[in-house]
Amino acid sequence: MINKYILIPLVIFSSHSYAGDYILGSLCSSQEQVYASCTLKNKKIVSFCGLPVGDKNKDMTLIQYRYGTPKKIELIYPEEAMSPEGIFFKIDSSCGVIGGSYEKNKICGEGGIKRSVALTFYSGLFRYSFFYQGDFNDHTLESEKMGLKVDRKERNEYKKNVFSQLCDENHSETFNVDSGIFEEFKIN
Repeated sequence: MINKYILIPLVIFSSHSYAGDYILGSLCSSQEQVYASCTLKNKKIVSFCGLPVGDKNKDMTLIQYRYGTPKKIELIYPEEAMSPEGIFFKIDSSCGVIGGSYEKNKICGEGGIKRSVALTFYSGLFRYSFFYQGDFNDHTLESEKMGLKVDRKERNEYKKNVFSQLCDENHSETFNVDSGIFEEFKIN
């Protein structure tokens, strides 16, 4: 049942097959920059790829989301790489203040200072979120999670989860969204 919802947008957007020179662990070409990427536990790769264009005074980066494998990319959004403005959003729901234990416990609870950031876009009735969650004070693999979540809009809210999968810890991961090219929303 879950796959029924996820396959509909995949078929609509792309059945492209690419062969080429990819940056290890991503679906980005060697001319692009990897902003976020990982191999999910289902062995599919999710990547946000950026292509710098323009001269040194007017540099701009065009962004594109890709999902699939190097042999078959199943979803590309948007069809042509575009400026991320108004399309891709960095949603920061991190909590805490690096400082005293009273503030830490008051804001984040007993678990400590948390970092929670997602690179998000909307397509039709679906919201795609590639997320990173971790602890500012603990950088062990056990405290960090990355993955892809797809929610379907129902009654004007994106609450019905139709796909959720963590990154496979045995593969490389990239989450470099603090570059300033993504429009940021802070959620407290």
